[in-house]
Amino acid sequence: MMKKNKAQETVETRKKLHTSTYIINNKKTRESFVCKKQQFKQAGITLVALVVTIIVLLILAGVTISLALGDNEIIGKAQYSSNMYANATKNETTMMGEIEENVEILTEDFITTSVKIKDKDGKRIKIENIADYYGHEVTYNGLKYQLFFVDKNGKYSNGEPRIWLQYKEYISGTKLSEHYETTGIQIENSILWQVNPNLNDSYGNEIRKLDSWNTNFKGIAYLCNPDNWNDIYVKNDDLQKGVFAIGGVSAEMFADSYNEANGITPNDEGYFSAKAYKENNKYGYKYKPAHANASADDEGYGYYSNDSKYAVSTKTCNGMYRLTYPIYCAWQSSPSIEGTDRVCVLGSDYGRWGSVNTTYAKACNYRPMVSLPFKCEIELEN
Repeated sequence: MMKKNKAQETVETRKKLHTSTYIINNKKTRESFVCKKQQFKQAGITLVALVVTIIVLLILAGVTISLALGDNEIIGKAQYSSNMYANATKNETTMMGEIEENVEILTEDFITTSVKIKDKDGKRIKIENIADYYGHEVTYNGLKYQLFFVDKNGKYSNGEPRIWLQYKEYISGTKLSEHYETTGIQIENSILWQVNPNLNDSYGNEIRKLDSWNTNFKGIAYLCNPDNWNDIYVKNDDLQKGVFAIGGVSAEMFADSYNEANGITPNDEGYFSAKAYKENNKYGYKYKPAHANASADDEGYGYYSNDSKYAVSTKTCNGMYRLTYPIYCAWQSSPSIEGTDRVCVLGSDYGRWGSVNTTYAKACNYRPMVSLPFKCEIELEN
């Protein structure tokens, strides 16, 4: 074998190096190609995923919008729920009001938060508003009355709450003395002590111990005797319920009714008060504000009411307190301190509260009062 010269070795060596370099370069190219191909493939997958994601989101959005805006769907149901809640709240308020009213009805024998009086529309009148209806006409036992006073605390009924009605028309009467002269007088157990509580608390024991009664107390005992009035003004079956009638309002109740109807408090200048007094063995009432020419001015009280300030000079409560005929109008179920033969009356000649001699009481009329328990139900006519 021929020995290669250096030139041939050099050429062969260069060929080998060139071939190795080619192989190496070719390998890098293939690797680079594979890498780019993989990168391309990876990029392609990411784009497809994005497209798919967008499509899925669009589908979900469509479904969501359909659920939200479709008939009877989310928004509709939410609105329905809101309306149901509002109606439930309204119904609950109404139901609670009815429950409260029923509780008041069931417990009206024990509390005085309401009274079963209804207006002409059948709406129940709350006790706190009842004075606004004083003087309004009502019908009871087929007769016309005026709502006079609601005794919430039983001041005039030995602690039992009562409704007081006054007969609307004035009834002419004979002399008051002729009544009690022919009628047995029961002063000890008379209702006069109920309708004149201040008199009873102040001088009741003294009056009961008198050897002979003043004639004014005989007249008042007559007026306060239910036996003289029940047959006309109270139904017989109502007597079993404790209902009774007397011959007239008392001085104290008159004052309370007027003050309540006009919103007058004890601190107001026009506050009317009838207070029990005793002078020289004479028992009865004085009034405040007093008449300017009163013969007595004891603690601001006098025999007559003040003409210029007294309540009856105004047309309040449908004429319940203003009387125009005759000269002296209604007898009251209270004695006057002006004399032992005098009872309280409302005098229309001066629009004042005063007194009249029982012997001359024929000039006066009377307006019987009916006392009803809270269990009753009456309806206002106007």
